Amino acid sequence: MINKFDWLQIESSANIDDFIQYRNSHPNSIFLENAKNRETELSWNSVKSEISIAKILEFIEKYPNSKYQSEAKILEINLAYNIAKKSNSIEKLKDFRSQYNNPNYNDSSMRLEESIAFDSAK
Repeated sequence: MINKFDWLQIESSANIDDFIQYRNSHPNSIFLENAKNRETELSWNSVKSEISIAKILEFIEKYPNSKYQSEAKILEINLAYNIAKKSNSIEKLKDFRSQYNNPNYNDSSMRLEESIAFDSAK
């Protein structure tokens, strides 16, 4: 029962590498799903603490079936919009709309573009 012993050693760990190593060492373990879920959870917590589009996209790609997928995509769009908005650049707002085409942000980004254009024309 080395498999169970190894699992009990790491099951409450906060180190993602422990779960990656466990999965690699015990590919047929009855605890494999638990290890995958814990790895995903720790990875998601890391993404939320470091919030960057690159980290979010890496998470989305690495864990495509994660229960956090929807939340990750929403976080990505929100972050991308806020970056475009803070840039105060018509071009960046257009790029955002082109890349994400999200109806929740299209109207506000167009209004912001109009405001920037108006302020630039003064």
